[in-house]
Amino acid sequence: MKGRICLLLYIITCHSCLNEKTHVNQIIDEISIYENQDKETSSSIDIDNKKSSHEIINYCDSGEIYAYLIDDDSNGTNLRKRPNGEIIYVLKTQNGNIEFSLSESEDSWFKITKIDTYDGVIEPIPDECWIHGSLLGAQIRNYAGQPIALYKTPDTTQIAFTIYEKDAILSFNAMCGTDWVQVNHRDELGWVPSEWLCSNPVTTCP
Repeated sequence: MKGRICLLLYIITCHSCLNEKTHVNQIIDEISIYENQDKETSSSIDIDNKKSSHEIINYCDSGEIYAYLIDDDSNGTNLRKRPNGEIIYVLKTQNGNIEFSLSESEDSWFKITKIDTYDGVIEPIPDECWIHGSLLGAQIRNYAGQPIALYKTPDTTQIAFTIYEKDAILSFNAMCGTDWVQVNHRDELGWVPSEWLCSNPVTTCP
């Protein structure tokens, strides 16, 4: 961009290089058209990248991942019939004593297939229910303090950011099969292999 501007200024000031003033106007018009094409191309690429990321989340296979409850609401945790749908059950088991098995995600909501409790309380939950990912968490398993890379998509193509904090608790946003979870860490989203997550609320994972 800077090179084209410098070239234009040189041509304008060097009248001996041009025979007519219209040549300068023609060059200006051509550069303007070229710059507009650059902007359109860049905008198109950004839209395509966002669309690809959205499609990856929507078309991931179902699987099985695990998380524990991180809801501090003393009134209980709402379980819904469908994502953001009718409340069909209020889970009374306290935060830190419950682990979920999850099979799929949709718009930050997760489908529960099983609930395990660590306080001896068994609640008769509905056969099919959903919970919001902001209420689900797991601890990163960097017990030795090693940095953990999180990725922009559920593969190792491009790093989104790196977690240096030891034993950080991450909330959930999406899942892709059994192997990948999109998590939220300090308002940043990234995909992490599920093997790096510990869903046990009472102890570390081996």
